[in-house]
Amino acid sequence: KKKQDRVREEDSKRKRHQEKEAARRKKQAQARESKKTTQLADKLKPSARRARGDPYIRLIAVLERALRAMRANGKAVYFEDPVDTSSYPNYPSVVKTPMCIKLLEQKLKGKKYTTREEFLRDVRLIRDNSERFNGRDDIWTQGAGQVVREAERLVESEKEVLDEIENDIRWSCMLDAMTGIVKQMTESPLSNHLRAPVSQKKFPMYYTAIEHPMDLDTLKKNVKARKYATPAEFWADAELIHSNSVKFNRQDHPITRNARALLDEGRKMSASVLDKLPLPKRRRPPSVVRKRRRTGNTPGRNRGTPARRSPRRVTPGRKSATGVPNSSSVVSPQRMPSREVSEISVAGSVATDGGGAESPVDLL
Repeated sequence: KKKQDRVREEDSKRKRHQEKEAARRKKQAQARESKKTTQLADKLKPSARRARGDPYIRLIAVLERALRAMRANGKAVYFEDPVDTSSYPNYPSVVKTPMCIKLLEQKLKGKKYTTREEFLRDVRLIRDNSERFNGRDDIWTQGAGQVVREAERLVESEKEVLDEIENDIRWSCMLDAMTGIVKQMTESPLSNHLRAPVSQKKFPMYYTAIEHPMDLDTLKKNVKARKYATPAEFWADAELIHSNSVKFNRQDHPITRNARALLDEGRKMSASVLDKLPLPKRRRPPSVVRKRRRTGNTPGRNRGTPARRSPRRVTPGRKSATGVPNSSSVVSPQRMPSREVSEISVAGSVATDGGGAESPVDLL
């Protein structure tokens, strides 16, 4: 019986040990899987630098601060949620465009605002709706006015930042429209011979006859590089596709006719989209401006260009064992005081060695 008890106890110990070991291995496997998932997520998520460069994200960050300033006011709790129509059944008939802070937040996260004025227009709806439903002198309208003024005050304090952000948004909208126009023209069957640059091997005379070659791929690269600040600049390059074909293939050539028809299709799309967009200020966006590459042989520099070194400074008047200044220790007269320059020039006019040859001072 004792022997059976010992065997039973050993079996239970062995089972407990096996269960602990299995739990430990399972935990390790879960940790490895979690680490792989985290690494994959880090690879897939956009970088913080790219997020900071997105003008829409920067605009959302500023306007979210305006929402926080509104909520910091004690009266904001009454305008946080939509009006309960069960308690006020006549509210929808009086107020046609309801607005509250939560609805502002939803529109902000959905990137519905491209300018501060669009945001402030919705913010002021909170006060205007209260004035329309409750009256101008009502306590709720006065509280709504205080909440609205908090948002207006913060937006006014960020005026310079918002000016830059809105200009970058205009750049983004205009370049997206240009990219869409080029994409539509590229997908058209009329663009078969106009998509890529002309082959220099097949038509070597083309590049001697045409001063500014242009095609849809080059036009797309120029748009991506943000070389066009206005639709007029974009279409000036696009029209080169037709004018170059007229010059090289003549007016009645099929490629020339296709180029004209293709540009007419693009013009129609531009009239409905691109031409209606507000123009940005004529400058390159901050995301495109690149720093000048540093040169030199120091770490982090371009090794192709040697670093500029300043001339070696030597104490003037140092003499060799013979009493004559060494050529390596002579300092340029432009870097010496006028008194020392005059002394050396006088000495150079009379100093010669025994053989009549000029000394290093004469050479100076």
